[in-house]
Amino acid sequence: MTTAAPGAAVRSATPWPWAFLLVLPVIGLLALFVRPEFDLHWEHHPSHFWLVLITAAGSVALAYVTNVVATRQRDARLVLVSLAFLASAGFLALHALATPGVLLGTPNAGFVLATPVVHFPAPAVPLIAVDGLGPFASQPTLAETLSELFTPLLSIDTAVERILRTSVSYAWEVAAGSSESPLRSRSPVLLVPSLPFAATDVEAADDPVADFVAALSQSVQAWFTTGATAGHDQILVLDVVLFGTLSGQEVPLLQLTDVEFELADSFLAPA
Repeated sequence: MTTAAPGAAVRSATPWPWAFLLVLPVIGLLALFVRPEFDLHWEHHPSHFWLVLITAAGSVALAYVTNVVATRQRDARLVLVSLAFLASAGFLALHALATPGVLLGTPNAGFVLATPVVHFPAPAVPLIAVDGLGPFASQPTLAETLSELFTPLLSIDTAVERILRTSVSYAWEVAAGSSESPLRSRSPVLLVPSLPFAATDVEAADDPVADFVAALSQSVQAWFTTGATAGHDQILVLDVVLFGTLSGQEVPLLQLTDVEFELADSFLAPA
């Protein structure tokens, strides 16, 4: 007759909670794909400061605990893990301290550049996909320039509800290169995760396209007053994905990637 070790049952049951924690983020991601309206945009700088700073403190605590265990076990690999936690804590703390409106009055280059440029991947191959349009010459105002892009896309008289996803970034040449592929740096400006345009909006008294273009241009202008970095060959880059809603499902209709607009001196004049 054989008996199992006292800790065998505990060891066999231990991986299940860890497996659940690993699967939980995947479940959340799938929920956002199924219900895009759950993907909300929340921006509050004091909350960002404390959340990131508390996360940095937690990373320091993990670094200390890991280092204690590494000393007891005399395991150099755990020392490297402890250093990784400590390095992450340093980056998080600096990012928290650079939060605009808390300790600093305006955004700085470190805070802006730490935010990655986001591209919206389409869940399926769009009907039309165009990459690398432009650069187009700018109009007297930013609103007029953006209107030339969005008005034809959103003013089509159709019975299908459209959903627009847009990301705007700012690029400038950092080193002289060939005219075909100059070396540029790129900073994110803003994201529009999901903006629906109902089929009846086009015939309404108010123009939703003009309202959207005006709001978008004002947001970009506000960013340029604090976040723009001086450079040569400055351009504005837009990524646009247009979805149509059919039977409750989002179908990608059009995807425009790296649509470039030149920045003239009067580009950011008030609309």
